[in-house]
Amino acid sequence: MEVKSNIRNLSNSCPECGGKTIPILEKGEIVCSQCGLVVNERIMDIAHSGKRAFTKQEKQRRERTGSPISILLPDMGLSTIIDRSSIK
Repeated sequence: MEVKSNIRNLSNSCPECGGKTIPILEKGEIVCSQCGLVVNERIMDIAHSGKRAFTKQEKQRRERTGSPISILLPDMGLSTIIDRSSIK
C-alpha cells in the first residue's frame, strides 16, 4: 500500500517545488502548474490508439492524409517524405 501511495504522490506533485502537476496529452508531457518543470515526457494515451491494420483501399485513403502523429518518433511523425514514384 505504501508504494502505491508514493507513486500516486509523485504523479500529482512536482518534485522540485511540490506544486500540482497537470498532463498535457497533446505533447505527451506532465508539467508542474507552478514552476513549469516537465516532470515526465513521452507519456502515451493508449485510450485512442487507433486502427493499425488497413485494407488496400483504406491504406490509399490514409496516404492522402499522412501517417498518424506518434510521440514515439523524434519528430512526432511530422516529417515530409517524398516518394520516388512521385518525382518526374
